[in-house]
Amino acid sequence: MRNYRGQKSHAAFAKFFVLNASVLKVMTFRACVRLSKKWLSNQRRLLRLREKASPNARFEFSCDGYFMDYYYNHSQRSHQLSVGDPFDD
Repeated sequence: MRNYRGQKSHAAFAKFFVLNASVLKVMTFRACVRLSKKWLSNQRRLLRLREKASPNARFEFSCDGYFMDYYYNHSQRSHQLSVGDPFDD
């Protein structure tokens, strides 16, 4: 899953596969948030990884640098609101 933020809606979608995919081998979460022990612990709880349908399934979390760079580079530009109407000539 790319662009995973760990929100309840994201976790609910992923949890469907965790609890129902009996032949799942690897599920990779490419997060666009900074990974911390607290965040990872919360995700394991939300996804109910201990109750996985496939006994050999692995779940990998990584920080997707592309999305992090894109988000931070573009979000910093959004604070420039000094123009009243950018489409008004």
